[in-house]
Amino acid sequence: MDISKALKNTPKGSLTYDRRPPSKEFLEHCSPPPSISKRFDNSPNNRLTDHVLHKHRKGSIPDSSASESSYDNVVQLTIRTDSSSPRIVEIISPTSPIETVSPTNKKNIIPVSPEYTKSILAVKEYENSLDKEIKIKVYNKQQRFTEHTKKLQNEAENKLSVLQRNQQNKAEEQQQETELQFMQQTIELQEKQRKLKEDHREHAQMLQKKHEKLKEEIKRKEKERQERIQIAQTIRNDIATLLERLKTMYEQFTPKDRLPESLKKALNLVNNKLAEVSQMASRDVDTNEVVKMTEILKLCLNAYEYMRKEYDELTKKIKEEQAKEEAEKKARAGYRGQGQG
Repeated sequence: MDISKALKNTPKGSLTYDRRPPSKEFLEHCSPPPSISKRFDNSPNNRLTDHVLHKHRKGSIPDSSASESSYDNVVQLTIRTDSSSPRIVEIISPTSPIETVSPTNKKNIIPVSPEYTKSILAVKEYENSLDKEIKIKVYNKQQRFTEHTKKLQNEAENKLSVLQRNQQNKAEEQQQETELQFMQQTIELQEKQRKLKEDHREHAQMLQKKHEKLKEEIKRKEKERQERIQIAQTIRNDIATLLERLKTMYEQFTPKDRLPESLKKALNLVNNKLAEVSQMASRDVDTNEVVKMTEILKLCLNAYEYMRKEYDELTKKIKEEQAKEEAEKKARAGYRGQGQG
């Protein structure tokens, strides 16, 4: 908004000033004119002629540059009454030539004294001085108003400039702050990406280690499985060998009637255990089954060793008996030969 318009909208700016102060108020402060003496009643030199000056604007004030000599002959006076509009009259000074007044205008003639004429001139001079003073005050007020307007305009421009600079600085600070935040976010994002890559690499390494460990575990378990299978097959083969040996012992033993009953039981025991071990060895055996097969092998070995020892002792005994019988036979045969001879 323009500053001058803003000032006009203020309460003080809306006041009105009358540049034509009323003459009646000034005349009221003056002393009233003196009473007219009878000797001036018919004096032709002291007459007030009421003459409307159509050539002048109503309420006009003579120019202050006019000299006092212009009031020597004619003085214009604005008379205000309550019942009529202002009217301008002429005051004829004593130095003016006597004017013949027509009968129709005699009623408008007001006789006045010379002192009244002087007071009118003084009032007019005072009005002129007031008019000058008012013009000077108006001019000074306009100058002050102009200066104040310029001052306000300058202050407004300065404030606007400061505001613009502050806004520009604030915008630059915000831009710098935004750039700094963007850089920080970029750095944080790069750090997150680096950490994520590192986590992925570590996770991949961990998975690789787990995979290798799993492969090793599978390989180890497979090796253990193969070892268990091999052990199971070995145990089966060993038990089968023991069974074959027992069968051989059974077949070679003579005389059959003296075959010990324990040998038959051992043969049946090993034969049954071989069937049991063969059934377990036909599938993937676990550690417990291997332990059980090992115990069976030990049982079969103990049975075989026991039967082998018993077999050997019985065989040796039978052979000794047979040798003794053979010796006795030979002895009896020799004794018979000596008797016949």
